[in-house]
Amino acid sequence: MENTDLLNCIKIIGDFPTIYRTENQTPLGVMMQSGYSNLFSLVTIENISDYLIQKPKLIEDWINYSEDIRHSPAWGFGQDGNGSWTVAYSDDGKFIDKYNYNDKFVACAKMVKVTFEEIRKHI
Repeated sequence: MENTDLLNCIKIIGDFPTIYRTENQTPLGVMMQSGYSNLFSLVTIENISDYLIQKPKLIEDWINYSEDIRHSPAWGFGQDGNGSWTVAYSDDGKFIDKYNYNDKFVACAKMVKVTFEEIRKHI
């Protein structure tokens, strides 16, 4: 049986760039709305990726969100020149942590997870 709260959480965090852009909510507010702070241990790269596969336009939304981040340190997400997908944590242009993927859905799911883990650190 699927956990409705978990599925709703994954939907909200997956849709975060749209919610953030259109509903005038803070990242912390979106996290609290999603229930992520209670469900984080059940939210996996795999179940986020499964959601993103159903809504492939979200990949572009997450790239745009990542490109609009204006603070450092921060996580970023995008495609490199070799066709791989990168999720990286950088500070003043220096990589602190970096992950490379061949699958854009898995890479984006990693971006979703690290974004919400970063937000969760501040509660």
